[in-house]
Amino acid sequence: MFVFSHRLWAATLTLLAMLSLTACLGPPDTSAELFQDYRDRLERVLDTDFPTADRTLPVAVYPRSKVLLRDVAELKINLLDFLGLTGCELNRLVGFRNSSLGKMMPASQKWLYEQQFLSLGDACLTTLEAQDEEADLALELRGALASKRDEIGDVAWNATWAGPEWQALMSQKEGGFDLDFQAGDWAELSLALSALAEWSARPESPGLDADSLEALNRRLLTYPMVGRLLFSAEEASAEMGAIVQGLRRRLAERPLCVNGAPTERSRILQNVLVNIYSARVQPYLAQLEKARRDWLPPLQRSYKQLQGDRSAALRDFARRYLQEGEFSLWWEFRHNAAAHAAIWTEMLAQCGLAPGSR
Repeated sequence: MFVFSHRLWAATLTLLAMLSLTACLGPPDTSAELFQDYRDRLERVLDTDFPTADRTLPVAVYPRSKVLLRDVAELKINLLDFLGLTGCELNRLVGFRNSSLGKMMPASQKWLYEQQFLSLGDACLTTLEAQDEEADLALELRGALASKRDEIGDVAWNATWAGPEWQALMSQKEGGFDLDFQAGDWAELSLALSALAEWSARPESPGLDADSLEALNRRLLTYPMVGRLLFSAEEASAEMGAIVQGLRRRLAERPLCVNGAPTERSRILQNVLVNIYSARVQPYLAQLEKARRDWLPPLQRSYKQLQGDRSAALRDFARRYLQEGEFSLWWEFRHNAAAHAAIWTEMLAQCGLAPGSR
């Protein structure tokens, strides 16, 4: 018959209480609660306090439209000369642009107008060059077309990155995702961003039409999810970084297991890894990574094609969120995830619980 000492009995009760807590608490409702729950369980099992994830969100804010808008020269064309050219459809387009309604076009419609001007202008120029008496007008039109081709990228920029739809798309005011977020549920947004990248590569192409552009704008307004992704990834990266710091500090203070033999405490810790991190936290992080893979590449392509770095007001935001170099959000996100995996591998190996251990 075995007799438990008072100290051993107390320790056993403590560990049983930990096991009960790790098994019976209800699941969290928000991402903040998710990470707090994971942190609390680790702190209880390891009998230590972790550092707080101290970060003000958002780290970088998407600039307002008025500071992103680029100046585009208003081209002065002799309207009377074009109105006399019955063989050129350009006269109708120029006439509309100079009407009261045409002067009030939003940036997205101006992009369409400039595309139509280039297409109709090329056709009209061919007609003019065949008529010796219209040589002066052909010269004027050739200069206008060259000027507009030089600035069509700025027109496209004003209609997209500097437009009101992007204020909603990039806004982080709504906070992070719900825990049931699934990146695959947002295929419409992925398609819209892919279309945007294609149009940004050829801003002068007549393949863009009013219906498709307005459909894009509606999708961006209907699914303003990129800003929420940025917020969620910022939060997750900060929380995981703080947890890694806490685990490292605990291991530096004293070993988790002596002589590589598993203990009841280490088995409860393994239970937290399997039932909390692997079952709840890791799937959430995986969905953030999938959303990044779906949404970031087309945004990067559009930003590059439209020379986004020319906008000084946007550079800090772009370096943090759109790029993936060292110290960007996405570099930090992956770095903290890898560090988390490494510290857990070290802890489990220390207790003989790593994969492959007997």
